[in-house]
Amino acid sequence: MPSRKVHNYVCKLFGIDPEVADKVNRDIDYPSRFLGKKHRILFHDVDVYTLLLLSKYNFESDALLTWYLHKLTDDLSRDENLKIIFKILELL
Repeated sequence: MPSRKVHNYVCKLFGIDPEVADKVNRDIDYPSRFLGKKHRILFHDVDVYTLLLLSKYNFESDALLTWYLHKLTDDLSRDENLKIIFKILELL
């Protein structure tokens, strides 16, 4: 799956405040510290956990768009061709 660097780069392309993007992307993937690859059971779908996370940012538009782009980037990274592009972005 894409690194936070890639997630932040995608957010930058959409004009999201880099500080907000980094914080939200960090929080979305925080459960990976104790759940590993299964961390996507938290904060990666529209559910109560995601709503609690986004409430931390008062549902501001940059936080909402960052969450959506994070999920979209993760979903797109399942495609082998896009996975290569994300690996290239990681090197930039």
